[in-house]
Amino acid sequence: MAKIVPVEINDLYTLAVSKWEDAKILLANNRYAGAVYNAGYVIELLLKRHIAKRLDWSEYPPFEIKTDGQAAKYTSEQFKNFIGHSIKDLSVLAGMYSNLMVAHKDEFNYILQWSPTMRYNSSKVTKDEAEAVLNSVKIIANYLSKK
Repeated sequence: MAKIVPVEINDLYTLAVSKWEDAKILLANNRYAGAVYNAGYVIELLLKRHIAKRLDWSEYPPFEIKTDGQAAKYTSEQFKNFIGHSIKDLSVLAGMYSNLMVAHKDEFNYILQWSPTMRYNSSKVTKDEAEAVLNSVKIIANYLSKK
């Protein structure tokens, strides 16, 4: 397993913006699978940021959490659901799954299909599909940014 390095909460937003810019450039250059792949990370990063904010973490994931003045250390195995890529799992952990299904069901359903393995679908994503996913990501990202 790769070593997990915690990311500062503000850097999660910066990374999400960077992935969004990459996705738009890839779409404009007919690299549809790459656009979808990068766009999915936008939502993953924003959900992880939302989780960190709700749990009052300064970094994501924290491997040391202070409670009652005591520091408790955690392993990546204990944080496996938090460091995964499942949009559904992350949205549940963020307390946003139900809200997203009510507010933006169609767009969120597009995004729920995303996974990092999409990087292997280089010739299977059409322009229309990529545009639909990026539009959905834009709507969900705006929603998450306001919460």
